[in-house]
Amino acid sequence: MNVAKFAKLIKVSPAAIWHWENKGTVPRNGTVDAIAEVLGVSRSYLQTGKQSNGEAHNGETRYGEIRGRVRSAGTELSLEELVRAIEAKGFEVFIKTRG
Repeated sequence: MNVAKFAKLIKVSPAAIWHWENKGTVPRNGTVDAIAEVLGVSRSYLQTGKQSNGEAHNGETRYGEIRGRVRSAGTELSLEELVRAIEAKGFEVFIKTRG
């Protein structure tokens, strides 16, 4: 799943996901619930990385797997998504053809 598809499923922009990963911003409560639903985990698990019984996962945690999937999807940004993410950082982007 790429960032654009994930963002659409949880009803946020790809730039919002970029900010969570790179700027340390935190999703709103309703968005955390949507993320948990889309990824098939509990809200508590997203926040703690622990199963409902309080035990941490052995080896690579599901949290790590989920974060890896979302982070690796960042390499699949379209030009439009990349421009939006740059603009969200406060920059203006101009694109012109060569020639």
